[in-house]
Amino acid sequence: LRYRIKSEKKARILEYADALNVSYTFPTNKADPGVIAFHLANYLLNSGFCNKEQFNQYHVAFLETLINAIEHGNLELPSAMKGNDFDKLMMFEELRENRLADAKFGERLLKINLVYNERCFSLTIADEGPGFDWKSYIRNSENGEINTKPYGRGFMLIHHIIDEIYFNEQGNAITLVKSRKNQQNLTSMALVS
Repeated sequence: LRYRIKSEKKARILEYADALNVSYTFPTNKADPGVIAFHLANYLLNSGFCNKEQFNQYHVAFLETLINAIEHGNLELPSAMKGNDFDKLMMFEELRENRLADAKFGERLLKINLVYNERCFSLTIADEGPGFDWKSYIRNSENGEINTKPYGRGFMLIHHIIDEIYFNEQGNAITLVKSRKNQQNLTSMALVS
């Protein structure tokens, strides 16, 4: 019981943080996007920046961003390869596993930086891949083109959750910025396990 109480006190310490700046660097073959996304969103929940519903949204946005950086950035897996049939998906997964095992791809670094204060947070994720043509993506989305392909919908989802999205010129780093809208909507702190 004593250890459980101590653990709860540790988790609640973030409630008193005025600001936080945390950075991680992972080799791609050691990065678990689900665990990382959960951990990052949990910082926001435990600090009181967001409620449980917002936590779930941020977790999804962070997960999509991390998967893009890993699969399409460092592992250089083409989105179109995913397809919507089982055989294509299996080929994609096999190539993914092979590239994770290949030092040329698997040891590329994934750099993550989360900064937040009481007004907003920013999350920057950078990979060591060749980047992508984000300007074309922006043009197409501004033209109102609807993506009916079985891939490439992650950015639409991220854009729906996050206020601002920035890319570096090369297209291998993305920054998500979210302002805290309404402090009255926050629920009491809940430790997510």
